[in-house]
Amino acid sequence: MAIHYYWSNLRGDGPANRLFGARGNDRAATSRQEYSGLDDACLVSVDRSTLRIAPFAIRQWGQVYINPAQLTIDLDRLPMAIYRIVAVHNFRAEDCNPQLDECLAGIFLARANGDGWEVAEDPPIECRTIQVLGHVDIASRRLVSP
Repeated sequence: MAIHYYWSNLRGDGPANRLFGARGNDRAATSRQEYSGLDDACLVSVDRSTLRIAPFAIRQWGQVYINPAQLTIDLDRLPMAIYRIVAVHNFRAEDCNPQLDECLAGIFLARANGDGWEVAEDPPIECRTIQVLGHVDIASRRLVSP
């Protein structure tokens, strides 16, 4: 079963409305793909108007950041643009996991901002960027190169 959670129910244009993640109690939902950055074809996909992010684990800075359940993101709720798909440390979900080296990850969809991209560290997101997983073009409904 696909799980999708939005920290904001608004369909607004702001970056806080493009932050997605599973709950901490979904931790044991499925097995996770270890992300290496070499082959992410199975991790991120587009099916019609849905962006799918498979459960994953990313090892970074002596921590393991996990997305414990498949996320489905309705592309129709987003303004037309090309978005960078960014794994972030999910500070907004309560995580009572006793393993202190394991943290919840979320997904932030960053838009182009002048010569660069929005960053999750900036308010109102204020999440730690872990890894860029890819790019999605809302108009064409497909993954693209940056």
